[in-house]
Amino acid sequence: MKQRWSKLSSTVARLANAGAWLFAGGTMLVLASAIWTRWPGMDKPFRVMGTSIDGVDYSAVGLRFAGFGGTLLAWTEMLLLLAAVMMSLLRRNRLRRIGHVVLVLWSSLWLANAIWLGQIDGSFGLMWNAVAVVMGVFFGCTILRAARGWSGPKLKPKSPSLAPPKGKLALSAT
Repeated sequence: MKQRWSKLSSTVARLANAGAWLFAGGTMLVLASAIWTRWPGMDKPFRVMGTSIDGVDYSAVGLRFAGFGGTLLAWTEMLLLLAAVMMSLLRRNRLRRIGHVVLVLWSSLWLANAIWLGQIDGSFGLMWNAVAVVMGVFFGCTILRAARGWSGPKLKPKSPSLAPPKGKLALSAT
């Protein structure tokens, strides 16, 4: 029975890890397309999520890019996301944890925007609820990946002379 739970938990962990990577990579592609459409001469705004009700446009907070500020925001988000992904892979606890926190905040921004737009838009409520559920799954995957990677691998001492001798206490007086 214990072996079955162990196998199940490792399968769930692998799926969550894949979901977190899929989310990070997918949002990088979205940001890359936002940057691509914001090249000089292309004056069309880019919005990732949004809806229009009675002629009023509602766009996701932090995910609408228009003008020079939008281009700057897209580049900043792309570089921050890339740095967070790279930091989450490091062996140093502090840097890895900062990367995980940024990735969790990034996924929570997408989840909050999906929920917000779902609450605003009544006619496409089912679609926005589905988007919110998908973003919730990605948020959960990112949280699980961050929780599993929070402590990271055990670091071995750099020099064998710094390690205490096996079987004896390091501070024992002889």
